[in-house]
Amino acid sequence: MGGSAPPQQTSRPAPPAAPSAPSASTSTSKTTVVNKTVVNKTVIVAPAPMVTAPVIAGPSMGEMIVGNVVGTVVGNAISNTMMPRGPSGTDQMLTNQQRQDERQMDKQQMELDMLRRDVQDMKIAAAAKS
Repeated sequence: MGGSAPPQQTSRPAPPAAPSAPSASTSTSKTTVVNKTVVNKTVIVAPAPMVTAPVIAGPSMGEMIVGNVVGTVVGNAISNTMMPRGPSGTDQMLTNQQRQDERQMDKQQMELDMLRRDVQDMKIAAAAKS
């Protein structure tokens, strides 16, 4: 029983280096000899302008909330004027309370009138005795 060695993996060569990003500007130098005078010229070439699409931002969270609130208020105002509905529950409750208060005040007014008549009758009875 002979053992076998695991197969050896051959190493792959390293991938080629990624091209480097273009620099912001390129410069070249030339040397020109004129009448034995050395003139160094440096030419700077600016990179081509990048054309980008305009960025259009969507509405922010605050704009969405305010927009929804304003839209709801305006929508309710329009729908209530076009299709008027009956009084709200609160309006109905206040109307009922007002009616009940008016009945109570009428009842108290009748009691006061009756007490005044009783006092008037007592005065008449007291004057008749004297």
